[in-house]
Amino acid sequence: MPNAFHWRLRQDRDHDVRVWNEEAVVYDCLTGDTHLLDAVATKIFLHLQKMPATTEMLTCIVAPVLNDPPDACFAVHVVEILDNLKNLSLIETD
Repeated sequence: MPNAFHWRLRQDRDHDVRVWNEEAVVYDCLTGDTHLLDAVATKIFLHLQKMPATTEMLTCIVAPVLNDPPDACFAVHVVEILDNLKNLSLIETD
């Protein structure tokens, strides 16, 4: 079962984001770190810029990017991306 909590951008960080085609470069203004995001991570990040979302919501939003069904198998892939974005200190949960 997907996580019930909401993911959001880190509240203590400002980011500069540049998008080219389906990828993005995110600059963390606090640390000076720059991160290259693939198409799926970019879609997640851009959605979270607008509003928080659950893992289930994000799975349904990004599945079309890879032409995959938003099933449990794809949700595992989304969770891995969310964990990576969290480890980069770009996102957090509420």
